[in-house]
Amino acid sequence: MAPITISIPLSSNASAPSIPERVIHDKWEGPKYSHAKGNFHQWQEKLKGFLILNGIYAYVFESTEPCPDIIIEPHAHANWRQNDWLAITFIKSALIDDEHRDLVTDKGAAQYFKNLKSR
Repeated sequence: MAPITISIPLSSNASAPSIPERVIHDKWEGPKYSHAKGNFHQWQEKLKGFLILNGIYAYVFESTEPCPDIIIEPHAHANWRQNDWLAITFIKSALIDDEHRDLVTDKGAAQYFKNLKSR
């Protein structure tokens, strides 16, 4: 028989979740990425700076920010999901329209970026 585990939400989760909700303070102002123009490396470096300044770099480049358990930390989990979508949306804002067509977003920001890079 498998042991029974009980998950209890952390009391600090509502008042001080382990993952804060991020907000983009600056919109993308650099040249938008275009595979046809071949400006990926220059664009990527500028993108990294914007993501760092907005606190969402780890969602795209490091994948070191694991998604918290929804039962134990529901607020942190919701913030993580929102931040991941924020990262995807920010990347999309830095692409020409044709570049984000056919890219899957349901695997998260890190995978979205990997798929973009491998095109």
